[in-house]
Amino acid sequence: MAKLLVSLVLCVVIFLKAEWNELAQVIQNSNLVILFCAFTGIAGSVFISAYKWQVLLKIHSISLNPWRLTRYYFAAVFFNNFLPSNIGGDGYRIYRTMSFGKSGAVVAVLTERLTGLWALVVLGCCGTTWLVLLDEGVKPGWLNHVLWLLLAGSILPIVLGRFLIANALIRERIGKLSEKASILLERITDYQMCPLSSAYVVGLSFFFQIYTLGWMLLLASAVHEPVAAYKMIIGMVLSSVVALIPISLNGIGLWDGSFIFTMNALGMPYNKALMVMLLIRCSLVPLSLTGCLFYLNEKSRVSGEMTSSIYKQPKK
Repeated sequence: MAKLLVSLVLCVVIFLKAEWNELAQVIQNSNLVILFCAFTGIAGSVFISAYKWQVLLKIHSISLNPWRLTRYYFAAVFFNNFLPSNIGGDGYRIYRTMSFGKSGAVVAVLTERLTGLWALVVLGCCGTTWLVLLDEGVKPGWLNHVLWLLLAGSILPIVLGRFLIANALIRERIGKLSEKASILLERITDYQMCPLSSAYVVGLSFFFQIYTLGWMLLLASAVHEPVAAYKMIIGMVLSSVVALIPISLNGIGLWDGSFIFTMNALGMPYNKALMVMLLIRCSLVPLSLTGCLFYLNEKSRVSGEMTSSIYKQPKK
């Protein structure tokens, strides 16, 4: 209830600052062809993510059909948007694959999330560096502090990850504190055993974020407000990091408001930044409905298999 209240307050604040006449004009003048291309790109993000998830599962010796994992990922999008948590879909994906290896299923989903966030932070660090050093335009006073934080976020995960993989003694000590943590840490060594696949996952993470940047730039062009790529990546990384703070419902209001605030500070008109976020939110509706259909179909199929197996059992 507290998260719902925070989301409602943030949404009210966001819309109170909007100029409704100007916003209506932005909607009327939007380029529908570019919007269609952007929405297609958003749907394509699910297929890329599902493929990356498949590669990670293979590293942990779990081989599953790619179309099956894509259906699970669409269903996860539905759970992420209609459960009171933006990690509900991750729990669903773990649940659907844990019968093939519990620890591997957990670590694969965690790694998929963390590598994606790390790639975004690295790109954000590059974009912020470009803006601070080379751009002569708008430079908010807080940008230098953001640059140092992003730089730390780019380097620390590499150092800590390498330390955990190389230091067996630390893993042993953690294992004495928690058996489950020990099992998960042992799964991390799978990446050391598969260096090429691990590097491929990192490459896919960067490709996904650059791909996402592409359709975000398309949305900005659709509302006739083209923006530099390095500015958009700053808006993406800051809003994504802020949305991780667990004080709102599914990041509603928090993600939107932080993106609008950042892009507005970097020179994008408020109403057009708001319009970009509204378009993203609208695009999540058909994706979530598709995921809901996949989930219901999967549920009915499993239920049918269970019923069939009961009737096939020999009578006593």
